[in-house]
Amino acid sequence: MDMKNKKSALTRITAMLLAVMLIAALGACSPKGPVIAVNVKIIDTTEVISKTVEVNEGASAGDAVKKACQADKTPYTVKDGMYDNFNDKASTMEYGWILYINGEVAQVGADQYKVKAGDELAFRYVNYAETYFSETVSVKIIDEETLFSDTVAIKEGDSAGDVISEACRKNMVVFSMKDGTHDRFDDHASTAEEGWVLYINGEASQVAANEYKVKAGDVIEFRYVNYEEVYFGE
Repeated sequence: MDMKNKKSALTRITAMLLAVMLIAALGACSPKGPVIAVNVKIIDTTEVISKTVEVNEGASAGDAVKKACQADKTPYTVKDGMYDNFNDKASTMEYGWILYINGEVAQVGADQYKVKAGDELAFRYVNYAETYFSETVSVKIIDEETLFSDTVAIKEGDSAGDVISEACRKNMVVFSMKDGTHDRFDDHASTAEEGWVLYINGEASQVAANEYKVKAGDVIEFRYVNYEEVYFGE
């Protein structure tokens, strides 16, 4: 190849290399799509995070939450697609982190929801029963002090005995029953003079626990009391 042809070939190769570099540079600078702003909050008893973040259109709620946590240096964990720990507070069997979108409980996971400009995203630490069941009752077992106080979701036909038993199992309190009512909690059993008496909304019940059908908002209690004081006192 003579000098003239070599120079021409070198010129063509240089031009091709420049073209490739230009295309690569344009690709790197090309936009990934419109950027939108969403608001992210992480709420325990107080707000852990309240931040506006910008994400690409098509991003998920999970993407926005992660970006907010990383910007705020708030630790989080994701397990099986579920966000189960923020700021070192983990979900449990009864309480956990639930995603709210624009004030409503999300019907899909954070990684499935595609955000829109102006969305309000919040992970709140809540009681599952209170969040997902509109009808609940309060349950307490009271000796000299309260053994436990809990909220139990109810369904149609549940008795006071049903919800007391469910609450005891959740709180790992041993109980026994006799004649349709509870007569022992933990190691404290009823006797001839003192024992466990069912209270419904603050009043000593006139029926056994398995006979009373609970209603939403009821306060169901078993108190260890002196029978004479309760039933014959002035």
